[in-house]
Amino acid sequence: MRFEAGNLELKLRDGQTLASEARYGFGHPANPMTQDQLRSKFINCAQNSRAPMSIAVCDQIFETIMNLESKSALDLTSLLVAGGSQRAR
Repeated sequence: MRFEAGNLELKLRDGQTLASEARYGFGHPANPMTQDQLRSKFINCAQNSRAPMSIAVCDQIFETIMNLESKSALDLTSLLVAGGSQRAR
């Protein structure tokens, strides 16, 4: 996967120019998210998907993903299937 730097330049009404460069996007290994930020992003994406899931289901899925080393693929699959039938209200 390729990550490119981003540049931002703002010209203020008083004529001043502010510039900044983001060498690494948020979530890049050089600019990682915390586990709370990752969880928040996951829940936001899951709740705004075509088949939104409740926060409780999102939490279960997230915890299973974060602990895959000690879980089975069936654990995750079961949650995903069940989560699809328990839409966010």
